[in-house]
Amino acid sequence: MNNKFYKMPREKRDVIINAGFEVFSKNSYKKSPMQEIA
Repeated sequence: MNNKFYKMPREKRDVIINAGFEVFSKNSYKKSPMQEIA
């Protein structure tokens, strides 16, 4: 992750990370669309 990510408010980072966990738990890594995470 880059510096821009770490400069975001903690709450926004947590939302993105949690969305990633949810999408990756439903799909494999290669089949997880970035649009669902972002």
